[in-house]
Amino acid sequence: MYILKKIRYILFILNRGGLVALRSKIFDYLQYHIYEKWMLLYFEIDLKDFCFSLPNMNNIIIRQARKEDICKIKLDIYPHLTDKQNFDMRYIDKIGTKDILCFVAAKNNKFVHYFMVFKSALESPLLQTPFKKSLLSQCDAFIGYIFTVPNSRGYWICPQVTLNILDYLKNHTNLKKVFLIVDDDILGARNFFTRIGFNEVLNVNSPSFILRWIRLIIVKFKGW
Repeated sequence: MYILKKIRYILFILNRGGLVALRSKIFDYLQYHIYEKWMLLYFEIDLKDFCFSLPNMNNIIIRQARKEDICKIKLDIYPHLTDKQNFDMRYIDKIGTKDILCFVAAKNNKFVHYFMVFKSALESPLLQTPFKKSLLSQCDAFIGYIFTVPNSRGYWICPQVTLNILDYLKNHTNLKKVFLIVDDDILGARNFFTRIGFNEVLNVNSPSFILRWIRLIIVKFKGW
């Protein structure tokens, strides 16, 4: 079944953009798995240490999404997604299933933001990264896969949704820690998460010199 889905996806790419589009996808895939995922930064917070109060967001409603919201999320947000959010879509469809939550922000009766929550870090996409599984326990959650529509950026929606998620996990679950991933080049995100109590997890795998060298080759050939 997995192989069949991959074949269908390859055929879809070929039909939409031909060999050039398929080559680009292959290089993107290789670059991510050989280099980029090794450069991700990991943060954790102990929920007992989280004590921020939730601010009042004028004209923006933040709440946990329900299964019946899936169609409206697709209607309001999907037209703004790029190829980088393709992976998110499989989890949007699972909103309301066991241990997969989603928090959304709405403005003017339209969804403008989503933030996925995996109540079990041990069964989350975190394990598809170089993060060491031995650092996780049954009481840990993972939060990730975030998107804000372009015309709603700059309103501090993501930070406010993050605070709502942590507040919910602290007061309505038995979870103890929350993990998240931040791209190493997003300085503002690193500063924000550190400010609200997250600590960087340093004991994770790192790429070898060979992987860094291969990445340079991939970048060079992608431009041909």
